[in-house]
Amino acid sequence: MVGPENKLGSGVFIGPLYYYIVAVFYFITNMDPIAAGWLAGVSSIIGFFVLFLVTKKMFPTRVALIALYINTLSFFSIEFERVQWEVNFIPALSLLAFYFLYKILSGNEKSIVHLAIIFALVFHTHLTTAVFIPIIILITLPFFPKTKKTLQYLILSIPVVFLGLAPIVIYNIKTGNSQMTDSLGYANSSFHGIHLVRIKQLLTTAFIQLESFFPFSISKPLSLLWLPAFFATYFLYTPTRKRLIIVALVILWFIVPWIVLSTYNGEITHYYFSINRYIGLVAIAYVIYTILKFKNKVVISLIIVLACLYGYLGIHKFLTSRTTGLQNSRAYVKDVIKNDKVIQFEQGNPFSYLYYFYKQKNDHDLR
Repeated sequence: MVGPENKLGSGVFIGPLYYYIVAVFYFITNMDPIAAGWLAGVSSIIGFFVLFLVTKKMFPTRVALIALYINTLSFFSIEFERVQWEVNFIPALSLLAFYFLYKILSGNEKSIVHLAIIFALVFHTHLTTAVFIPIIILITLPFFPKTKKTLQYLILSIPVVFLGLAPIVIYNIKTGNSQMTDSLGYANSSFHGIHLVRIKQLLTTAFIQLESFFPFSISKPLSLLWLPAFFATYFLYTPTRKRLIIVALVILWFIVPWIVLSTYNGEITHYYFSINRYIGLVAIAYVIYTILKFKNKVVISLIIVLACLYGYLGIHKFLTSRTTGLQNSRAYVKDVIKNDKVIQFEQGNPFSYLYYFYKQKNDHDLR
């Protein structure tokens, strides 16, 4: 009924769906730790198709292909998607929430039910999505179509949301409202109010997901220019209601995490902003697509050269950075067992788990 604790010592847990998914992979591999790699690979593939299909529905296909190219060959993306953790699912769920909100604001009331599904799922991924997505929905709620269908689909969404949140509610009731109490306590202790100085301090951090796609330190400060460039090329060049909705949602996807986390007095890491990772990537891809549309041979040649260099640097950095991993850890632990040595259990030490797994397997084989 409960999933991982998002912040150690906070008492704040997400829903258990992630653990259910993890359990399937470990069951298939008979508890072999390679299950972590398999799950990371599957979540990466899911993100790949979500990024392509959703982007393709809102923008030209070439924009989706450019976004895929950047994401696939970015060293940051490769490292991000190789780790088995619940954060892997944030960018895909966030992009789906973005798309369904766009559909609703464009007059498609049926997408309210789809958004309700995503709303329930974010409470099974990470604390940040469980905070940011509901806030964004509340901000956009007054702009939902004011029709009978909207009311009907909102009512239909209630059991969908309840079903998704049921494990969390049941766990909270069974533990005497401990989850609610701990969550409120953590929120009160980590909230220090809104201060303009803190907002200014987080200016570059708020756009760190954009910055992460650039391998050159000299180009990272320029990452702040991608969103204004996207607004100019996408909306100012051809202003329409559809484009206004998308631009407004992009702004919310960056502003809401920025403002909310500026009120947080705890440690802030880059994955807290994972909600806008795919959104920013699509914005970058659209700007590049717009530049290519001018069909200037010099510019196109330069972009092709930079794209090849980008791909080379991403792959090269990945290949040269893989000095450790599961294969080396396995070899070390098996050597320890072979020499009749013991690895004592230590919280967070993967060698402890590997030792237990291979020691048990070794003892079973001897029997």
